[in-house]
Amino acid sequence: MDTENEIPEPPKGDVQAKLLYEHLKKDHSEIFGVSLRGWVSLILIVTVCFMSIMNIKVEEPLYSLVLTISSFYFGHQIATRSNKVE
Repeated sequence: MDTENEIPEPPKGDVQAKLLYEHLKKDHSEIFGVSLRGWVSLILIVTVCFMSIMNIKVEEPLYSLVLTISSFYFGHQIATRSNKVE
């Protein structure tokens, strides 16, 4: 192990330990293969779209929040991909 924070490899043949190891290696939580940040962004975007379709006024704080969270999500996603390429 290079650092004290690195997770040790599971023993061979231990399926539960391997699943836990794979889960702990990830840097984010996932639901159905989509990150939690992705779900939050999707729910907020769908909410604003639904409000617009139903002719409900979307106030400035809500669409600013959705834009900020969407920008953070996609910016983080691009930064993560560029780090994996290097």
